[in-house]
This record gives sequence, structure tokens and C-alpha cells, in this order.
Amino acid sequence: MESQIPLALRQYGLGCILILYSFSLFGNISTATYNITLGILSIFLFAVYFKKYIMHRKYIFRRDGFVALYLIFVVSLIFAAIGLGQEASIKYTFNYILFSLPLWVLFFLLTLDSRYVTFIQIGILIAGLYYLIQVISLGNLVFTERVSVSFSTANRFAMALEIILPFFSLSLYHFSKFRRKHPAYFITFMILLIATLGLFVALLATQSRGGIAACGVGSLAVLLLWIFQNKYSFRLVKKLFLFFTILIVFAAGSIFITLHVAHRPYDQERLLLLQSTFHMWENHKLFGIGMGNWQKEYQQHYILPQAKEPTLPFPHNNTASFFSMSGTVGGIGYLIFSLGSMVFLIKKIDERPDNYYVYAMLWVCVAIFSHGMVDNTLYNKDITRMFYGMWGITMASLYLPLVKK
Repeated sequence: MESQIPLALRQYGLGCILILYSFSLFGNISTATYNITLGILSIFLFAVYFKKYIMHRKYIFRRDGFVALYLIFVVSLIFAAIGLGQEASIKYTFNYILFSLPLWVLFFLLTLDSRYVTFIQIGILIAGLYYLIQVISLGNLVFTERVSVSFSTANRFAMALEIILPFFSLSLYHFSKFRRKHPAYFITFMILLIATLGLFVALLATQSRGGIAACGVGSLAVLLLWIFQNKYSFRLVKKLFLFFTILIVFAAGSIFITLHVAHRPYDQERLLLLQSTFHMWENHKLFGIGMGNWQKEYQQHYILPQAKEPTLPFPHNNTASFFSMSGTVGGIGYLIFSLGSMVFLIKKIDERPDNYYVYAMLWVCVAIFSHGMVDNTLYNKDITRMFYGMWGITMASLYLPLVKK
């Protein structure tokens, strides 16, 4: 009996905390709820892993491409911050790195017990339904106004949907194969169907050109990769070449449509921001101006005379942000991480074509990187946490055979 009580508490008590944590992480509901649940899960993980692995000198890690890519990115940011020598920038950099905590929390929990994935999925599903209820209650599905729900801008809401929708869509495809085997599968399938279709409409209601285009580019790229995987016996190198060629074509087409078809008055301002940001990098090539210093430097030294929006906080381009704030060191680290992650996922699809989490994560990476060409996606706290949270689930899905063995 004594051994059964901790097990029951771990399965159901921790499961409820996981649902709340996943809901707060992906539903953007409350910073306090997120921090409290994160603290509880972190304490639990430290206690369990210290006893199970560290004390017995057993390690869950193996040689892994994604971990190397992540470390390259993190170390490049730290190296740039320390090289610059600004205390405020160093603190900002370490705070930014802490946004990736959901990656490790969800990864370690799922490798500890894969059954926790059910609680995480419930939390994400509740978050998606929560967004849908908010959108419906606002009554903006007729597209009279841009929908932002609990986010500060409609573009931020679009970024969140770019992360959630791929997992909803691929989960929907997964459950469609089993919906007739058991009533529970059918009910889950129907809930996912309603939520997925509703959130795609919500994405359109954000009227975020970058978000809609990025989600479309990601879905088409993954669809074509699935065709390459299942219909043609292409080698990995050829798949990578075709994938990135198609990605470049889609991205170029999206930019053309944005500038010449769905044009908005402030588009010219974005080009001026890129010019100013290039000048920042030109004057601070190695270590940049420091994380968190872009707005101050822009207003004091780099704003162009013809610029009409002097209070903008960032350059609306991820690559430009990291090159200007962390210099060539951090900028290259970001590109290695972003592009290398796609190569890593394509390689894993080649090895594990049945793992739909990998397809979904590739869709997310393509969408976030593409949208990051016209906005700051992996710089916002909430969006970055969601992004790494999905990575934690995906990485655990790749490690589970090792854990079970």
C-alpha cells in the first residue's frame, strides 16, 4: 500500500498540476499560475531525477543534434553578452535563456513517465478551446476588427496559433485513424475537429499577414515533405535541397504578396527599421549593442529622419534583432539553431516517419522562422516559452523508445 500511494499521487496529483501548467503555458492566462506550477514541477523533477539518475550515475541524455544546436545558440548569446561587458545586457540574456525552461521541464517529465503526455495534451486542448471561446465572445469572426484576445497585439495571437495549430492538425489526423475503434477516440476526434477548424478561422480573424502566410508556408512545406517521404524514394540530401528550395520560393512569394498585394501604410516603416538595424550591426559587428538595448539605441542614435514611428521596441525581424543586439556571434548562433533545427527534424522524419510530433514541430519551426522575417517571434516571452514547450514534447517523443528499453 505504501508504494501505491506515492504512485497514485504522482499520476493524478501531478497530472492535475501538469494540466494547469500546460494551460497557463499555451493559454497565456496568468504569469502567477505559470510560475507556481513551474516551481512545483521543477522541485518534483529535481527530487526524482537526483534519486533515480544522478545518485546512481545514470543519465538520460545521449548524443543528440538538437541539444547541440540549442547549446550553440545559448552559448553564442552568453558569449556575446559577456564580451560586450554590460551587466544589464548579461541579465537580460540570462532571462531570455530562462524562457526555454518549458523545453526541459516537459522533456524530463515525459521521459520519466510517458503517460504524462495525456495531461499535457488536455492542457493544450483546453488552451485552444479557451482561445476559441474568447474569439467567439468578442464576436469578431466577421473580420471587422483584428482579434488579439489575451495578447497585446493580434500578431502575437497569430504567433501562438502558429505553434498550437500544427499540433492540433496532426493530432486530428492521428485520431482520425482510430475514431471508429472506440467512442472515446471518436469524441476526442470531434472535439479536435471543432477546435482546429475554429482556430484556423481565428487565425484569419487576426488579419496578421505574416502569421497567415507563415502558417500556410509551414503546412505546405510539411505536406510536400510528407509526399517526398511516402511517394518517392528520395535520399535525405535531395529531400533537404527540395525542402529548402520550396521554402525559399514560398517565402519569397509571401513577401511579394505582402508588399504588392496586401500592402499596408506602415510597410515602408519596416524597411526603414531594417536600415537602422543594419547600421547598428555595422557599428557593433562582433558582440552587438546588447540584449534589451535595441529601442534605446534606435531612439538615441539610429532613427532615420523619414521614420514616423520613433517608439517601436524592436525591428520586426528576428535575424536583424539577434545580429544587432548580439552581434555576428549571436546572429550566427540564431541562424544555426533555426535552420539546423529544420535539418534535424527532416532527418528524424526520415528515421521515424510514423512520429507525427516531428512533422508538427517542423511546421512550427518553418512558420515561426518565416513569420520572424517580418516580425519578432522568438523574442517575445510568451511565444518563446510556447515554442520551447512544443520542442520538449517533440524531443520526448524521440527519446521514449530509449526510455522504455
